[in-house]
Amino acid sequence: MFGEKIRAELSALRDNGIKIEEKETKKGKIYSFGDSNCSVEVKIEEKWLGVEFKLRHSGFWYAIDTDLYDITQERNKKFAQDIENEIALFLSNLSNGKILFSDGSLFVIPTLTGYVIATPSSRSTYDKPLDEIAEAHGRDFQPFALSHETL
Repeated sequence: MFGEKIRAELSALRDNGIKIEEKETKKGKIYSFGDSNCSVEVKIEEKWLGVEFKLRHSGFWYAIDTDLYDITQERNKKFAQDIENEIALFLSNLSNGKILFSDGSLFVIPTLTGYVIATPSSRSTYDKPLDEIAEAHGRDFQPFALSHETL
């Protein structure tokens, strides 16, 4: 069964004062949280895992999920484990201020293998050190902070 690492990160967010709403569905659970700047929705279902991060006042969004792969099938288990690890890392990085942004339009998101540079219209993966990424994009990055306010 998948989702334990994700639930552990959600629990850590709660421990840090983030209010997380839970909703039971026929397929699993949906966890939602956010603040005036962003919303996050995590789904843990029997056959699917995913997280979606959205900025409220722009077109920016970022998602990690198991796509159309049925994670109950043996052939998809390694893939599902990798996605679960990526989602858990994303939630941890969100909680710990390790997701970086510049001007609210360019995000640097750490992954298990490097970084994703995300804008409202594109995604690029890098395996270079963060200082090289910042230099290449000519920007100073700041930690994206999730506030403890409730919506």
